[in-house]
Amino acid sequence: MGELLQDVYSDYSKDIYRYFYGLTLDAGLSEDLTADVFLEAVKSLHTFKKDSSMKTWLFSIARHRWFHYLRGKKRQPQLVSDGILSPDNLSNTASMEQNASDRAMIERIQEILQTLSPQAQKVMAMHVNGFSCYEIATELQISENSARVIEFRTKAKIKQILKKEGFMDE
Repeated sequence: MGELLQDVYSDYSKDIYRYFYGLTLDAGLSEDLTADVFLEAVKSLHTFKKDSSMKTWLFSIARHRWFHYLRGKKRQPQLVSDGILSPDNLSNTASMEQNASDRAMIERIQEILQTLSPQAQKVMAMHVNGFSCYEIATELQISENSARVIEFRTKAKIKQILKKEGFMDE
């Protein structure tokens, strides 16, 4: 049994790690989440019915672990990097101007979102927090396609306004 688990870990741990790193861009957090996936896999190995491949099953656990992490942290999206006030950025005038522009655009996006319907606001908030269209649709009791359309139209409207106001290039 131990040898099987070691083989599974060596076969799939890098893929799971890359999945989390792509979501977090944080090596330490990605390692922790990867370890959590394999710990959960060991605990629930008896539930694996071989209806899918081991990799598919592990990625299902990874996906659920990611959503559990997001919900547990009640994370708010970080639209502005924590590195804005780093010494390198403070000494770089061009970087400071770009950061000020980014902040202004973020504030404008938040203002635009406030003018939208509550449903569109909820769809976008859930999307930013990592929820899938299926999960958004389930939560809002709409079809998955409706969730996608609302998200698409909301993004298009925001982009149109930002281009008109000069925040984005045409």
